Amino acid sequence: MLTDSNHRIAIRTSASSETGIGHLVRMRHLALALQQQEIGVLFLLDKPDSGLSELLDGVDVGYLGEFTSQKQDASQVIEQLATTSIEVVVVDDYRLDVSWEAEIARAGLRIVSIDDMATRSHQCDLLVDPKWRGAETSGGYQSLVPQGCHRLLGPDYALLSAEYGTSLKKREGSPDNLFRVLFTLGGGGDLNILADLLEVLQQQPDYDANVIQLQAVVGPSSRNRQRLQQLAEQGAVELLVGKRSLFEAYCSASLVVGAAGGTVYELVRLRIPMISFSMSDNQQTPQSWLDEIGRYFHLPSCLDDDVRRLAQLILLVKEQYARVQRLFSESKVQLDGRGVERVAAEVCQLFSNNDCVMQSPERAEQNGSERRGYHLRPVKDQDINHYLQSRNLQLNRGNMIEERAIRPIVHYRWWFQTQRDSFLLTKDGEAKLYIWQEIVQVSGGGYWIGGWFVCGEGCQYQDTLYALSKQLEWTDQHHPDVPWIAVISRENHFVKLLNQYQGFTEVEQDSERGVVIANAFPKADFDQFYFVTRNPP
Repeated sequence: MLTDSNHRIAIRTSASSETGIGHLVRMRHLALALQQQEIGVLFLLDKPDSGLSELLDGVDVGYLGEFTSQKQDASQVIEQLATTSIEVVVVDDYRLDVSWEAEIARAGLRIVSIDDMATRSHQCDLLVDPKWRGAETSGGYQSLVPQGCHRLLGPDYALLSAEYGTSLKKREGSPDNLFRVLFTLGGGGDLNILADLLEVLQQQPDYDANVIQLQAVVGPSSRNRQRLQQLAEQGAVELLVGKRSLFEAYCSASLVVGAAGGTVYELVRLRIPMISFSMSDNQQTPQSWLDEIGRYFHLPSCLDDDVRRLAQLILLVKEQYARVQRLFSESKVQLDGRGVERVAAEVCQLFSNNDCVMQSPERAEQNGSERRGYHLRPVKDQDINHYLQSRNLQLNRGNMIEERAIRPIVHYRWWFQTQRDSFLLTKDGEAKLYIWQEIVQVSGGGYWIGGWFVCGEGCQYQDTLYALSKQLEWTDQHHPDVPWIAVISRENHFVKLLNQYQGFTEVEQDSERGVVIANAFPKADFDQFYFVTRNPP
C-alpha cells in the first residue's frame, strides 16, 4: 500500500501493444506539467512492461495487476490510495466508464475523465475532450455528465507536450532539397502496414531515392518489426526508435503519413501537411471536421485503401508541394499548443484546500483582444464606497499588515489625497477585485509596491492570476527599470505561489533587498510575512 505524502494526483490509464500508448503519452504530458509545479503524480497501471520504461522514466508508478472487471479495478485503486494524500484521480482508459467512476466517487475522491468519444456517460468533476467536433464541440456531453461537472472541450485543451506551446520554429525547408516523408502509426501499430507501403512506394516510376528521404517511427509497443528492420538495413528507410518526443522529427518533415490520433493536433500546431488514416473507432472523424482544423488528406482506413494509390498520392503531394503547403498553412481552428497547461490548472482547482496556483494561459480571441469576459478599468470616484466595502471584508483584512477595518471618514480623506494607480477588474460585468500600485522611494531608490483585494467570495484563482499578470504588464510597460518589493502573509500560501509564478523571489531579512523591504513596510514582522521581490524583466 502506498503512503507517499507527496502525491496529490493519481492517473489511471493503460498502455500495451494491443491498445497502443497514446493514452499514456498524453497523461505523461499532463503529469510533467503538474510535476513542474511540484505536484506529485502517481501513475496506476495494470502491470510492468519493459517496453514502456522510457515513457515512465521520472514518474512514480503503482501496479494493479491483471484487469478483470471495473468493480475489481476500482476496489484496487481505492485500496492503493487509502493511506495517501491523493485527492484527485484522472482516468484515461476506454475500459473504465461511469460505473468505475461511481465507485471512486463514493470513496471521496475527485474525478477527472479524459474522453474523446462523446458517447459514454461519466460521473466526474471535470471532463476533458480535446477532439474537434465542428459546431458540436462546445455543446458536447451535456446529457452525459452531472450538472456540476466542468467540461473542457475542443483543441484548446489538446494534451500536447510542452514544446508545442513555445513559439513556432520557422521552417526554412531542407537545405539539401530532400523531400522528407515521416511514417508513424503511434506507439503500438502493426509495422507490416508500413513495410507494404514503403515497398510499393519505392517501386513507383516517379520515385527518386536521391531526393526523397523516408523515415519511420518505431514505437515502444510496435508489432512485426522484422520487415521494417530489413528495409532499414537495405538503406530504404531510416528508423526512429525509442523517441520520447517526435517534435524535431516533425519540424524537419515535409509530409507526415500515419494514424489520425494525437499526431493530428501536433501537426495542426506545426502546420505540417499530413495524410492521415483511421486505425481505431475513436479515430473515425467526419471529413468536414478535419477540414476545419486544416487536415485535408484523410483515408477512412489504411487497410481498405489501395496501398499503391496511397503511394501515388505521396508522390503527387511532392510534385504539388508548394500548393499543398498553402492548403495546410491556414485553418478555421487554431491551436496555441498550451492545452496541457489549461487542463493542469483546472485539475488543480479540485484540491480541497485550493492551495494550488498554476498559470493557465489566456484563451486568446482571434483578433488578439483581451481575455473574453474580463474588463480592466481605472478606479473612478463613483467607486469610493464599494472600494472601502471590499477592502474591509474579513477575507481581505486577514492577509493585510493593517487588519483593522478602515473608518469611512479616514477613507474619504485618503481617497482624495492618494496618488497611486488603482484599477477595477470585472468579469462578465461582475466586480472581481481591486488592483493598485505606486512607486515609493526607499533607501535612496525607487520601488514598485502594490497589491489587490477581492470584492467578494466569488473571486476565483483565475481572476487573481489574470489581475496580477495585467498589473505586472502595466508596470513593466510604464517603468520597466523599477523593481518590485512586497510582503505576503506566511499563512497565505495561495498568494505566495501566485507571486512566485510571476517571478517574485523570497529574500532574507538581513539581505540588501530585505532591508529595503523592512524599511518600506515597518509594520511587517518577518516572522509573519514573506519578504519578496521581482527585478525588471
